[in-house]
Amino acid sequence: MPSLARTLLSNLGLGGGGNEPPSTDLQLGNQNGEGFFYNAGQLGSLATGLAGAYNAYRQNKLQKDAFDFSKASTNRNIANQAVTINNQLANQAKMQAQMFGNKVGTQDYQNYLAENQRSVDGSAL
Repeated sequence: MPSLARTLLSNLGLGGGGNEPPSTDLQLGNQNGEGFFYNAGQLGSLATGLAGAYNAYRQNKLQKDAFDFSKASTNRNIANQAVTINNQLANQAKMQAQMFGNKVGTQDYQNYLAENQRSVDGSAL
């Protein structure tokens, strides 16, 4: 009566049936497309391709985050510069109004500011 190990090996094609000793030639892979590990190279290429695709996805996400940060920083910079420039233009208009003889707080002073004060738009990109 064959042992359990021999029966299992025989069912897997790794050994003979009956009283034959198991084969030492396991044939885990060959060039004819037979064996368990024949497609191991293709599986490795598949795993490498999937890892590359995942890394590209992560890199794309990081680049998008960096772009969004840079864009937000630029928009804040533009808004801050617009505030500074608008303050300078308002001060220039006030000084010009006074140089032309308009007293601060009078209607002529307010009219001059309304007509001659300029401003820049600090809207986001």
